[in-house]
Amino acid sequence: MAEVPSAAPAPRAYTRAERRWIAAVAGVLFGIALYGTDRLLAEPADFLHGYQPGALSLWRGEGYLDHQGQAITHWPPGYSLLIAPWVAQDPLASMVRLRWFSGVLGVLHTLLLAGLCRRLLRRKRLCWVLPCALLWPPLLALTNPALSEQSFAVLATAAASLLVRLDNAQGGRQTLLLAMGAGLLLGAATLVKTLGLALLAGACLGTLLEARRWSRLQRLGLCGLLALLAGLVLLPWLVAFWRLTGTPGLTTAGMESARDGWSRFEDYPQGGELARRTEAWHTPGDAAAGLLELASEHPAALARILAVKLLRPWYATDSGRYALPMMALNLPVLLLLLVAGVRHRLRRQRAPRGLWTLLAMLAAVWLAACGVLSIFRYLAPLFPFAVVVIAGLLDGGAGVEER
Repeated sequence: MAEVPSAAPAPRAYTRAERRWIAAVAGVLFGIALYGTDRLLAEPADFLHGYQPGALSLWRGEGYLDHQGQAITHWPPGYSLLIAPWVAQDPLASMVRLRWFSGVLGVLHTLLLAGLCRRLLRRKRLCWVLPCALLWPPLLALTNPALSEQSFAVLATAAASLLVRLDNAQGGRQTLLLAMGAGLLLGAATLVKTLGLALLAGACLGTLLEARRWSRLQRLGLCGLLALLAGLVLLPWLVAFWRLTGTPGLTTAGMESARDGWSRFEDYPQGGELARRTEAWHTPGDAAAGLLELASEHPAALARILAVKLLRPWYATDSGRYALPMMALNLPVLLLLLVAGVRHRLRRQRAPRGLWTLLAMLAAVWLAACGVLSIFRYLAPLFPFAVVVIAGLLDGGAGVEER
């Protein structure tokens, strides 16, 4: 790639007030991780049956095995690899050790998101965006170290931090390094949660929209580089998974989650029929064919289910509890995001460079969550992006030099 001049000046320095807010938010997250209640630090099944035994066996060099010595294929090994040095045989002892790990992740997440705010938003916006984005009440459950979402959030934010710099890169060499780093981080995120595949798709779409200094062919090349580097990270697990199951993929839980997610609408018209048909879904092709068949027979009923499915990632939980509080807290954020987008479009304003990359990554994970169990836990790692995008759209498209 030919070297071209920089598209924008370097991001500004933090103000004193912004540094105080960064320290405050990081301190709160670190404190919650270390001194959170026992209810907040409950041990979910994913940890007890997957992450903990997998981490123990990986640390001993025995492979990715459960407590019975069977190969784990329900969860990819990324999170077990991350927590392996701190996991003990006793789950409770593991949780105590992992509190420090979760606290460090909270601080790192704060610093990365603060960097995005400094690059994309006007001066002093960080002072309200950062606490809203990271201390929003439903997000505090992510500090539970038995969950992989916090690690996924950090990797996703780190990848986004590199991607939003592509349009300002000093020449082809720096662009390649940024893209390579982002690709490796996206691959690592996918190894932690398979929703990382949607994150990769959103990153590629954002690159096509944002890297305007490069030709269309060069932008396609950057997307190919992102996919290649992510694929190299995933390759060892892809090969191991193929040998264990005889099928390509990253997890055996994908269709199980899809069947579970689409069978939870028995109270809706044709919901019972949809639940019955999900029993025959064994591949994504089966699911697509089943939905198309139902759409031809009962289009209005399926449209209603799809509308609810589209909203569920913003408020639903696996247990079905807390739906009303989650609606009251999160749906106004979704509404504000839509209003800010419409307002931005009607005024024909120029969005800060990099904002569409965040929006594309958020939208991709949102749509992927709609296809499976459709709960907020899947969308939560990207929820801070929604707050940053809202602030950026309401800013009216100020450039870095105006901030």
